[in-house]
Amino acid sequence: MIQDFKARWPALFDISEINAEFKRITTMSLQSRFLSQIDMLSDKLLKVFQKRGGQIGRRPQTIMEPMAEDDDVDVGRECIIKGLCVYLNENPDNLVKEYMAADDAFTSIEETTVGIYILKSQDRSEDFGIVLEGQKVLQGLDNI
Repeated sequence: MIQDFKARWPALFDISEINAEFKRITTMSLQSRFLSQIDMLSDKLLKVFQKRGGQIGRRPQTIMEPMAEDDDVDVGRECIIKGLCVYLNENPDNLVKEYMAADDAFTSIEETTVGIYILKSQDRSEDFGIVLEGQKVLQGLDNI
């Protein structure tokens, strides 16, 4: 159970601790390394998505539309991750879920096995996090 795991090793669920430990072991920043690899491979992934035919081939193209409209790097990375989900025959809506009200979010999060949540409040602030077995394991992330 993730609850027992979280109680036993709480440092594994603190993003600053994870980044610090990764940097101590590899002398690289985990987050910047991951994001640079997505950026480096995004052109190749786009070509792979375009080669896929049929219904599954058209779906990543619709997911990639915000990339063409917006020059924001974070939007591009989000589209690539969602496109990869579709390419692997997964539904990106099951991975990334957006919630408007905090009350609705807690009920739905408790029913989630694995996912990324975006909690939007009325003052336009957003909270990004990761859910495992209905437990928020990482929260307060910058973006998806």
